[in-house]
Amino acid sequence: MYREIKEKNIECIQTMLQLGIAHGGLLRKSWRYILECISKINYYFNEYSPGHEGEGDNSEAAKKKDALMQSVSEVIKANVDLNVVNYIYSRSNTFSLEEIKDFITCLCQISEEELKSSHGPSTYSLQKIVEVAHFNVDRVKFVWSQIWNIMKEHIIVAAIHSTKEISFFAVDSLKQLSIKFLIVRTFTINYIKI
Repeated sequence: MYREIKEKNIECIQTMLQLGIAHGGLLRKSWRYILECISKINYYFNEYSPGHEGEGDNSEAAKKKDALMQSVSEVIKANVDLNVVNYIYSRSNTFSLEEIKDFITCLCQISEEELKSSHGPSTYSLQKIVEVAHFNVDRVKFVWSQIWNIMKEHIIVAAIHSTKEISFFAVDSLKQLSIKFLIVRTFTINYIKI
């Protein structure tokens, strides 16, 4: 059932985003709700297009649903700041080991759902996993290895996805992360030698 978005819904979205910024370290498994909300925000910002929901369906009900979805998309675009969303991911490098493990575990769960979405697979959260990896790759080896152990399983699943664009993206991401990892580790070793 699709409903019109109201002011209280926007306030709830904004509160959830602020909660992620101000108290992210305390959220543990509850990150899932915030990351799911962010995934939906991305859908309405970047992936939803009029007519997409009811492709080939010109019924009155499909037109009403499409108009409602378009209205929701416009309200979200007008009231949600994507800089706030992006900041949540970029500050992941301040999380403790347990906090970052919870964050990444929840992010992988949301990405898995996106890859199976009835709207068509999305790589949004997969891209965010790669970004979080970039933000955290220079952590000490013990911490990075635990982060990587969570991420790698999901990236491998994405790399063998039936949709070529998704599998290519996952393989290319692995390549980019490998290069970044080697650069960071080489710099660290050279710095220690000096």
